[in-house]
Amino acid sequence: MRDILPDKTTRALVTGVVDGDTIHVRIGITNATVRLIGIDTPEVFDPRKPVQCYGREASARTKALVDQQTIFLQSDATQGDRDKYGRLLRYVWLADGTDNNLLLIHGGSPSSIPMQSHISFSNPTKAHREMHGLRSVASGHHRCVPASSRRQTRAQLAKL
Repeated sequence: MRDILPDKTTRALVTGVVDGDTIHVRIGITNATVRLIGIDTPEVFDPRKPVQCYGREASARTKALVDQQTIFLQSDATQGDRDKYGRLLRYVWLADGTDNNLLLIHGGSPSSIPMQSHISFSNPTKAHREMHGLRSVASGHHRCVPASSRRQTRAQLAKL
């Protein structure tokens, strides 16, 4: 997973984690909210919905990786600078040169599904199941599974 930091990154300090795909950072003296490109995790703080399956786990994974850490942000011209909520759209690199966004995907963070990013799959449903084994997407809807049953669930999904 380790990479050399790409050119044209911006140094930032993570000041908080909103959820698995959104963080607060300080860039110099400016505070900003960053949406991680290529990551889409279950909602935790949407006042219109209950906490979604694996939302807390996704948030905890992101928090463990980046909270209060110095990171490097990289924009992607194909994504635009900001999303419709005004959040910066960025790839996040850890100080050791690790691509945090890919680490979340390969580390099995719940629902880290590639969107429009530098990763593409010919069969996203199959790729999602292979990467995570946490949700069943075979029937076209998601089934929430308690954390204590994940090993059993992975075995069951492998049989689908």
